[in-house]
Amino acid sequence: MAALILYVNGAPGIKYELDKTRVTIGRELDNDICLDDACVSKHHAVIEIKSVSLLDETYEYRLIDLGSTNACQVNNERTSLALLTNGDTVRIGNQWFKFDADTDPRPAQAAPAAAPSEAETLRGAAAKLPTEVQMANVSAARDFDTKFSRRLRTF
Repeated sequence: MAALILYVNGAPGIKYELDKTRVTIGRELDNDICLDDACVSKHHAVIEIKSVSLLDETYEYRLIDLGSTNACQVNNERTSLALLTNGDTVRIGNQWFKFDADTDPRPAQAAPAAAPSEAETLRGAAAKLPTEVQMANVSAARDFDTKFSRRLRTF
Protein backbone atom coordinates (compact mmCIF):
# COMPACT_ATOMS: atom_id res chain seq x y z
CA MET A 1 0.00 0.00 0.00
CA ALA A 2 1.30 3.46 -0.86
CA ALA A 3 2.14 5.96 1.85
CA LEU A 4 3.37 9.48 2.53
CA ILE A 5 6.28 9.51 4.97
CA LEU A 6 6.75 12.76 6.90
CA TYR A 7 10.40 13.76 7.28
CA VAL A 8 11.48 15.79 10.32
CA ASN A 9 15.04 17.18 10.41
CA GLY A 10 15.99 14.84 7.55
CA ALA A 11 14.82 11.69 9.32
CA PRO A 12 11.67 9.69 8.49
CA GLY A 13 8.84 10.21 10.95
CA ILE A 14 5.12 9.48 10.70
CA LYS A 15 3.97 7.19 7.91
CA TYR A 16 0.53 8.07 6.53
CA GLU A 17 -0.97 5.13 4.63
CA LEU A 18 -3.01 6.07 1.57
CA ASP A 19 -5.75 3.50 2.14
CA LYS A 20 -8.74 5.43 0.76
CA THR A 21 -9.64 6.57 -2.76
CA ARG A 22 -9.49 10.21 -1.61
CA VAL A 23 -7.11 11.38 1.14
CA THR A 24 -7.45 14.98 2.29
CA ILE A 25 -4.54 17.01 3.69
CA GLY A 26 -4.80 20.22 5.68
CA ARG A 27 -4.76 22.03 9.02
CA GLU A 28 -8.37 21.32 10.05
CA LEU A 29 -9.13 18.24 12.15
CA ASP A 30 -11.58 16.84 9.59
CA ASN A 31 -8.71 16.05 7.17
CA ASP A 32 -7.30 12.54 6.84
CA ILE A 33 -3.78 13.95 7.26
CA CYS A 34 -3.93 16.84 9.73
CA LEU A 35 -0.82 19.07 9.83
CA ASP A 36 -0.23 21.55 12.63
CA ASP A 37 1.51 24.18 10.52
CA ALA A 38 0.50 27.83 9.98
CA CYS A 39 1.68 27.62 6.34
CA VAL A 40 -0.81 24.82 5.62
CA SER A 41 -4.32 25.84 4.58
CA LYS A 42 -7.39 24.45 6.34
CA HIS A 43 -8.06 22.22 3.34
CA HIS A 44 -4.77 22.31 1.45
CA ALA A 45 -4.65 19.33 -0.93
CA VAL A 46 -6.12 15.97 -1.89
CA ILE A 47 -4.51 12.76 -3.07
CA GLU A 48 -6.82 10.81 -5.36
CA ILE A 49 -6.14 7.14 -5.94
CA LYS A 50 -7.47 5.54 -9.10
CA SER A 51 -7.11 1.98 -10.33
CA VAL A 52 -5.32 1.84 -13.67
CA SER A 53 -5.46 -1.92 -14.20
CA LEU A 54 -7.48 -4.50 -12.33
CA LEU A 55 -5.39 -7.36 -13.70
CA ASP A 56 -2.08 -6.40 -12.10
CA GLU A 57 -3.56 -4.07 -9.46
CA THR A 58 -1.72 -0.91 -10.49
CA TYR A 59 -2.84 2.47 -9.21
CA GLU A 60 -2.38 6.11 -10.12
CA TYR A 61 -1.81 8.70 -7.37
CA ARG A 62 -2.69 12.35 -8.12
CA LEU A 63 -1.87 15.25 -5.82
CA ILE A 64 -4.37 18.08 -6.33
CA ASP A 65 -3.90 21.48 -4.71
CA LEU A 66 -7.20 22.91 -3.46
CA GLY A 67 -6.35 26.56 -4.14
CA SER A 68 -4.20 26.85 -1.04
CA THR A 69 -2.28 30.04 -0.23
CA ASN A 70 1.18 28.42 -0.24
CA ALA A 71 0.53 25.76 -2.94
CA CYS A 72 2.18 22.35 -3.10
CA GLN A 73 5.60 21.36 -4.35
CA VAL A 74 6.51 18.03 -5.91
CA ASN A 75 10.25 17.45 -6.41
CA ASN A 76 10.89 21.16 -5.62
CA GLU A 77 8.50 22.40 -8.33
CA ARG A 78 5.36 24.36 -7.47
CA THR A 79 2.30 22.56 -8.83
CA SER A 80 -1.47 22.47 -8.61
CA LEU A 81 -1.77 18.96 -10.11
CA ALA A 82 0.87 16.23 -10.11
CA LEU A 83 1.03 12.53 -10.81
CA LEU A 84 3.05 10.99 -7.96
CA THR A 85 5.64 8.28 -8.59
CA ASN A 86 7.69 6.25 -6.15
CA GLY A 87 10.34 8.37 -4.41
CA ASP A 88 8.81 11.79 -5.16
CA THR A 89 9.26 14.48 -2.51
CA VAL A 90 6.16 16.46 -1.60
CA ARG A 91 6.17 19.76 0.28
CA ILE A 92 2.98 21.04 1.88
CA GLY A 93 3.53 24.21 3.91
CA ASN A 94 6.75 23.62 5.86
CA GLN A 95 6.22 19.84 5.92
CA TRP A 96 8.31 17.51 3.73
CA PHE A 97 7.07 14.07 2.68
CA LYS A 98 8.42 11.24 0.60
CA PHE A 99 5.93 9.32 -1.52
CA ASP A 100 6.44 5.57 -1.17
CA ALA A 101 4.46 3.34 -3.54
CA ASP A 102 4.67 -0.38 -2.85
CA THR A 103 4.99 -2.44 -5.99
CA ASP A 104 2.81 -5.23 -4.61
CA PRO A 105 0.10 -4.19 -2.11
CA ARG A 106 -0.74 -7.81 -1.30
CA PRO A 107 1.34 -9.83 1.16
CA ALA A 108 3.35 -12.67 -0.32
CA GLN A 109 1.59 -16.03 -0.31
CA ALA A 110 3.30 -18.55 1.94
CA ALA A 111 3.45 -22.22 1.05
CA PRO A 112 0.84 -24.25 2.94
CA ALA A 113 2.32 -25.79 6.08
CA ALA A 114 1.88 -29.38 7.10
CA ALA A 115 -0.85 -30.04 9.66
CA PRO A 116 0.51 -29.95 13.23
CA SER A 117 0.65 -33.17 15.20
CA GLU A 118 -1.64 -33.74 18.19
CA ALA A 119 1.22 -33.13 20.66
CA GLU A 120 2.08 -29.78 19.01
CA THR A 121 -1.58 -28.75 19.15
CA LEU A 122 -1.78 -29.54 22.89
CA ARG A 123 1.49 -27.67 23.58
CA GLY A 124 0.18 -24.64 21.66
CA ALA A 125 -3.10 -24.66 23.59
CA ALA A 126 -1.26 -24.87 26.92
CA ALA A 127 0.97 -21.93 25.95
CA LYS A 128 -2.12 -19.78 25.36
CA LEU A 129 -3.48 -20.30 28.89
CA PRO A 130 -2.86 -17.34 31.22
CA THR A 131 -0.21 -17.76 33.90
CA GLU A 132 -0.67 -16.90 37.59
CA VAL A 133 1.34 -13.69 37.10
CA GLN A 134 -0.89 -12.61 34.19
CA MET A 135 -4.01 -13.30 36.25
CA ALA A 136 -2.59 -11.28 39.18
CA ASN A 137 -1.85 -8.38 36.83
CA VAL A 138 -5.42 -8.47 35.49
CA SER A 139 -6.94 -8.31 38.97
CA ALA A 140 -4.50 -5.53 40.00
CA ALA A 141 -5.43 -3.54 36.90
CA ARG A 142 -9.14 -4.03 37.59
CA ASP A 143 -8.66 -2.79 41.19
CA PHE A 144 -6.71 0.24 39.97
CA ASP A 145 -9.43 1.12 37.42
CA THR A 146 -12.12 0.89 40.11
CA LYS A 147 -10.19 3.10 42.56
CA PHE A 148 -9.26 5.60 39.86
CA SER A 149 -12.85 5.95 38.60
CA ARG A 150 -14.06 6.51 42.17
CA ARG A 151 -11.53 9.32 42.57
CA LEU A 152 -12.72 10.93 39.34
CA ARG A 153 -16.31 10.95 40.57
CA THR A 154 -15.37 12.85 43.75
CA PHE A 155 -14.18 15.96 41.87
